[in-house]
Amino acid sequence: MDEHKLIVGMDLGNELTRICYSDEENISSMTAAEDSSLTIPSLLWRGSGTGWLAGTEAEQAAQNGEGERITSFLNGDPQETVYQTEGETLRRADLAEIFIRQTLSWLESRVENGHVQYVTVTLPEIVSGTVQALRQIGDALGFANGSFAVLSHERSFAIQALTQPRDVWMHGTGLFEYGDSGLIYREMRVEWSRKPLSVQVTDPVEYGVVQEEEDADARDRTFADIVEKIAAPGKISSFFLFGRNFEEAVHNNEMHLSLQKLGAGRRRVFIGDNLYARGAFCSSLFLRDPGRRPEVLIRDSDMTEQEICVRTLHRGTLHNTVLVPAGTAWYEDTGQHEIIAGSGDRLVLLVRDPKSSRQRQVILQLDGIPVRPERTTRLTVRMRCSAPGQCSVTASDEGFGELYASSGKTWSVDIDMTAQPDENEQPAGDIAIECMKTAENAVFAMPVSGIRLHTPEELCWYIYHNTFAITPDIIGDDFYDWLDKITGSQEMTNAIRAYRQADRPFEDIIRLILRSVDYLTAAEIAEVMDRLAQAGKSNKAELARLAADNYCRSGLYMAALRCYQSLLCKLDGEFDPLTSRSMKAAVWHNAGVAFLKLHNTKSAVQCMAASYDLDPDSRMLQDYLQVLYLDGDQEKIEEIAGENAMSDEQVGEILKPLVSAAGAYRDSQRFKALDSGLKLKYNSMDEYRAFCQEYLDEQKTRYTIS
Repeated sequence: MDEHKLIVGMDLGNELTRICYSDEENISSMTAAEDSSLTIPSLLWRGSGTGWLAGTEAEQAAQNGEGERITSFLNGDPQETVYQTEGETLRRADLAEIFIRQTLSWLESRVENGHVQYVTVTLPEIVSGTVQALRQIGDALGFANGSFAVLSHERSFAIQALTQPRDVWMHGTGLFEYGDSGLIYREMRVEWSRKPLSVQVTDPVEYGVVQEEEDADARDRTFADIVEKIAAPGKISSFFLFGRNFEEAVHNNEMHLSLQKLGAGRRRVFIGDNLYARGAFCSSLFLRDPGRRPEVLIRDSDMTEQEICVRTLHRGTLHNTVLVPAGTAWYEDTGQHEIIAGSGDRLVLLVRDPKSSRQRQVILQLDGIPVRPERTTRLTVRMRCSAPGQCSVTASDEGFGELYASSGKTWSVDIDMTAQPDENEQPAGDIAIECMKTAENAVFAMPVSGIRLHTPEELCWYIYHNTFAITPDIIGDDFYDWLDKITGSQEMTNAIRAYRQADRPFEDIIRLILRSVDYLTAAEIAEVMDRLAQAGKSNKAELARLAADNYCRSGLYMAALRCYQSLLCKLDGEFDPLTSRSMKAAVWHNAGVAFLKLHNTKSAVQCMAASYDLDPDSRMLQDYLQVLYLDGDQEKIEEIAGENAMSDEQVGEILKPLVSAAGAYRDSQRFKALDSGLKLKYNSMDEYRAFCQEYLDEQKTRYTIS
């Protein structure tokens, strides 16, 4: 049975909680959606043996059974203790988590096979402690980063208005809210002269409580007078009336005059009790699909004046990728970005004022990250603000697919966005790369090498570093299927198919792929094209050796060995039987190097022996003796030395670098850690086995390709 994904907005009030929600299937291509509205009491009930109930279920239980009824826990200091028994103490934050959890579970039960996917909660007042508590609740409920958000009533009002047709808000929008504290008014003014288009939500104006002893006509006249003072001609496009007092007055026909004043000049009037909940619901739609968000800047006291960016390469030119946009509320979740660091041990962030274009650098130092080649450190970067102008940036090491494993490390830096830039600051030269968003986690195994690729960036890396191993046979149905899955569209595969149908050269297809992904520079793409042209002039044996050597040079030793094995078979069969002994010797030699990198000295010795037999020059002899030394075969060293009439001094000079390196290694921290781990077998076999397993896993991570 298909899962029904729910989009939810919740307006949390101390007495009533209002909810708007919709099944994802009912959301049209327009911003509007077929949503349902509910109002439930902000109530928790704990019955004997029945556990917690919330909302409507709690109200029914309170009428029918014995238990504890808890109210007024949603607004206020989240750390304040409001419920205490002999064995339990619960804060407002704890009770809010129970209430939200139970309410969402109840919503899911109303929809067959329903599952809440995105949630935005809105409150009358937003303070740092409340935001932090709600974020922790979202994490505790298992919502992924970017699927649980917080919103103020001011912004909920603005979002609700802006998702209406433009004629509803183009001259400004007024909001009257009538609750227990009386009548208040706030206004959303449109600032057409600003770029980008901005709206300003004013602070609320209080008009007091309309006296209960007044008759309906008197209340109607009082409200009509207030509207007439506010609504100058052409100033307001529409009014929103929020609160049950308004709904009841309209239902009882008690607003004849005031409705005339509100609707004068063809103004639109909306009356309802779910304004803020629906604004939160629309915000949840933006979490699901950021493209729905109106391109309008909402200006209020909560907005950030600066933006946080990272310099990236985009279509071969420098570009600022915005991580935290200016104009977002400090409590809004800005989601996450996938960034490939330019330098492997740091990420350069820019704090920029869009008005003046002044900027300053903040360096996020990636201490302890494994040493990797340039542009092979993929980071998940998350941003969260704790107050206006105060932001924390966290980066997590994702490695680079299966080519370079993740270290699992995380780094953070706190940024004061209001600090002034240093006029003498020298700009860092690091250029990062914003990764393409992958629709699915699909895998493509490259022919021959078996290297498994997950992202378009990894494909570009592979093509650049292993150009001679790239042949037209990689382009097939499996490759098309993989590209479609990770890109989420068929745009690239359709372009490649069009090239092939037009009999375009293979080099043009590779250029198309490389230019479609922001990974290689224009100079690097040109370098790949030159190599492909060179490959067309090389014979098959030379090309195969170049491909294998590229793998070995890149540290992909298993892939290199597969290529060397295939090449050696073909040198004795398909390829020219007169291929020089020196080429065969070089292949055996490089295979020995690959085995040595994998700590397999026995196989390395066999390869070096074959290489030496084919071409016993001084280089082959020297490497053969060194591998024998590493394998501990002193007898064979003496035999080879005798055959070549070498003195002990000559042999010692050849082995001297290894002896020196072994001494330095024994003094290193790595050796000491390894030695300590091996000695664990004398104390605890369990700890010893755990150490060995961890060491072996590290080796597999470094060298195993598939």
